[in-house]
Amino acid sequence: MSPAPSSAVLITAMCVGLFFSVLGFAAFPALMPVFFDEWGLDNTEAGWVNGLYFLGYLLAVPALVGATDRIDTRRVFIASLLVSTCTAFGFAAFAQGFWTASAFRVLAGVGLAGTFLPGMRLLVERLEGRTQYRAVAYFAAAFGIGASVSYVLAGEIEARFGWPWAFAATGPGPLVQIVIALVFVRGAARPTGTGSRSGFPNFRAVLANRRVMGYVLAGTGHLWELMAVRAWTVTFLVFAFARYGDSAPPWRATTLAMVIGLCGVVGIVTGGELGVRFQRKRVLMIIQALSAVLACVIGFAAALPFWGLFALFIAYGLVINADSSLVYAGTMANAPERLRGAAMAVHGTVSFMGGFAGPLIAGVVLDATGGGVTVASWGFAFASAGLAAAAGCLMVAVLDSGRDDG
Repeated sequence: MSPAPSSAVLITAMCVGLFFSVLGFAAFPALMPVFFDEWGLDNTEAGWVNGLYFLGYLLAVPALVGATDRIDTRRVFIASLLVSTCTAFGFAAFAQGFWTASAFRVLAGVGLAGTFLPGMRLLVERLEGRTQYRAVAYFAAAFGIGASVSYVLAGEIEARFGWPWAFAATGPGPLVQIVIALVFVRGAARPTGTGSRSGFPNFRAVLANRRVMGYVLAGTGHLWELMAVRAWTVTFLVFAFARYGDSAPPWRATTLAMVIGLCGVVGIVTGGELGVRFQRKRVLMIIQALSAVLACVIGFAAALPFWGLFALFIAYGLVINADSSLVYAGTMANAPERLRGAAMAVHGTVSFMGGFAGPLIAGVVLDATGGGVTVASWGFAFASAGLAAAAGCLMVAVLDSGRDDG
């Protein structure tokens, strides 16, 4: 048997695989203007379809991630990637409106539930020391890159071949990750037996850990804000471009959403490195507070000239992503090793409640403030996400009140 790959090779391979597996992540939010016209969706319905992706995630993650304390993580990982592939092709072939789209979005969330955190665990189990936490940052960055590219991929394919092909084209991506996992991930995970016989994690022990829950709730505020922004960025840019008239930029809104997302990847890596070098809790709190402030002004920035809006969005993309790896690293660092899978399952379940609520509440706010046809309407919608980030910052300050682990 050939020797196990080095840490650098393993991290690189898994990050490349994750990139391909999430290329369908933003297909629906990137094409929402198309579905507004074709299916007659309103903002609240679009918010539901976006949010149901994360509802599927949070419903599945306790069983799927909790099971990694009992069985080989790769089995969960590979099965979930197959679900992602089938869902991409299924949406392309059968989605016809709000209800069918909602069903496939829930299934897509189930696929992600067994892919992202279990994939992160596959890395952490096979690394040591600070390399573990840097790997978390790189893995989160790979997700950010794939999610960013998915905007422009969906936009370009839809423009040439129609929206079904924009979904079908991402179907093979998870299969690439399966091959990588089979080739590069060596050695079975060692089950710890901390879950129940049903495979669910030991919620009670994790919920009793105040420091872990501080990072879990900080992650909830982070995902509320991040997923609301990711869901509505393209539609917001379409609105802003229409206001510019003849001075509108020559690029598609999906292209600019990708650029904004890729700049945010720099924030993910930078935030993770700052968390390794300095006090993690302090870095996290500063980032979330700044992100909340920017969220409360970004929607109103549609009144600015294009380059002012774009520059502000770049800055916001850097900041809103910078705490992505910090919340996961904080959860893992404060959880006993025997409860690590359980802690990650709780983190995924609770934090993705924010991922579900964020896009939905933003859509409700848009409809309640004029339907997203005014600058003020968009300002209030993004501000609703910023308030969630502020709440997450407060939670980690209150619950993780002991000596900083960073």
